[in-house]
Amino acid sequence: MKWFRFYSEVINDPKVQALDPLLFKAWVNLLCVAAGHDGHLPGGSHVIARMRLDYFQRVLNRLVRVGLVVSKEGAYTMHNWDKRQWKSDTSNERVQRYRKTQRNVTVTPPDTDTDTDTEADTERLLLLRPQIFALYERTFGLVSAAMQPVLEDAEQRFPAEWIDAAFQEAAENRARSWRYVEAILKRWEQEGPADDQEGDDYRAEDADDWNEEREAKLQEQMAQTKREADQLYDRLAARPLSQSAS
Repeated sequence: MKWFRFYSEVINDPKVQALDPLLFKAWVNLLCVAAGHDGHLPGGSHVIARMRLDYFQRVLNRLVRVGLVVSKEGAYTMHNWDKRQWKSDTSNERVQRYRKTQRNVTVTPPDTDTDTDTEADTERLLLLRPQIFALYERTFGLVSAAMQPVLEDAEQRFPAEWIDAAFQEAAENRARSWRYVEAILKRWEQEGPADDQEGDDYRAEDADDWNEEREAKLQEQMAQTKREADQLYDRLAARPLSQSAS
């Protein structure tokens, strides 16, 4: 069974601590894959790491950006692998050295001190986190695991200024839903962003559409509840009355 060293100091490493939970899990899985290939990620690593290929590629891109994976000529290697995963000497080698020197030899592992990360480094790493995540959390709350790929795709698809403006409109109209923001972005994609005056009209129109859609859903839920109540009443009414004992 292959094993590798995992250092407790990662709890203070801003590169690692800036990772979201899913990306942290993916990073650890890739470490496990690399342990069997001298720090390299071979072809088919996404299968070994139990990831879809498209998700695997997004993970690699993010980890390369934060400096936890090294990309060179199309090949990927875990950062600083040789320095941190030094090979232990064998017992035979230790015995030979002892017999040669007639004294105990303490094998000191290579220096594994980490790079000193400054506050500037931490801020840089936080900036690498997709800005759309911060906008979402500021407007709607924490980003769920299911929403992460949706937001990443939106960030690649729409201009940053559109995304920022769409979230701002959602906040102004108290529309606490990603679907509302997405509808704005898709409309701008088709029609182009409106100017200030048209934007005010658009916000009012879109808010009305949102309220109408929500009202329609509530009406449908109430109608469904009424239908179920009527069906229950009909079943009860169809039951024969029990005969009282004479």
